[in-house]
Amino acid sequence: MAKPLRSVIREHLFEDSLSALIPDPIAADRFVESAEWLLAHEPDIGFPIRENSPVWSLPLPLIEGRQATLYYTFDAATVRLLAIETIGPMK
Repeated sequence: MAKPLRSVIREHLFEDSLSALIPDPIAADRFVESAEWLLAHEPDIGFPIRENSPVWSLPLPLIEGRQATLYYTFDAATVRLLAIETIGPMK
């Protein structure tokens, strides 16, 4: 039996940080839509940021040569996208 899909909610900080990284809203939505689909189906695919933390991280493709990471929480019904950031050297 298939697992039920979770609703995906984008928090304000997530929206703000995503638009800072990718100003074009259509490109930004396309960048994260696969991650949203994946997390709605299998949210435990990521990694807790530390032991017993409710906040998880999911590595994403590079943005301008920098590693992107999505931060989120989840329960049986919902995935909440909290923030997205990049780390690494600037091009």
